[in-house]
Amino acid sequence: MTNLRELVTILQIQGCKLSVCRKKSVSLQPKTIKKTRLMTTVQLNTLNAEIWKGIGAIADNESLMRRLSKFVSKLVKEKESDPTHYSKEDFYARIDEAKKGPSYELKDGETIEDLIQRIR
Repeated sequence: MTNLRELVTILQIQGCKLSVCRKKSVSLQPKTIKKTRLMTTVQLNTLNAEIWKGIGAIADNESLMRRLSKFVSKLVKEKESDPTHYSKEDFYARIDEAKKGPSYELKDGETIEDLIQRIR
């Protein structure tokens, strides 16, 4: 059997944060992921499992499920209002529209500066 000190070491290696309160209880929190870093598949699966576990815990409470539904709707609206977000259809429509415009090629021996001058 693993003693507490070994367990703490194992959990810290796995990226968990431990906090102990005065009542000698231990809370375990997953390591926070920086916004600048992409999530790995394992981290994404862990996060997904945590979300479904939380939903399962509140599934029998109608008022909490209503609050969750409102919060999810709010998150969806935030994502849809993001000006940098394009749907797949919008993205390909923009590419098709760009293909309809004029195209330019460098002539033999021509530099980018020459091309820009020729276009203007």
